[in-house]
Amino acid sequence: MLVHVYKNKNDIPDNLRRDIAFLDKVYPEIKMDLVLRNGIFGPEMVDQLSRELNVPKNYMFIGHPGKKFPHNIADLGGVRLII
Repeated sequence: MLVHVYKNKNDIPDNLRRDIAFLDKVYPEIKMDLVLRNGIFGPEMVDQLSRELNVPKNYMFIGHPGKKFPHNIADLGGVRLII
């Protein structure tokens, strides 16, 4: 499952759904579901998603959040960083 957190619908990349559908076809042994979540990505959102999806935080991965990310990666409770 892939989760994209956005503040505004305009923040959702135009090709995101298409790219996930492509990956789902290329890797049929791995089910690719896209969840779009309105909100602000940070420790609270990670906690909420972990509870709702029943996924331990240390089983979650994120892309590099960028220089403007206002939190320390450690604040996310064990989420793994993909570089």
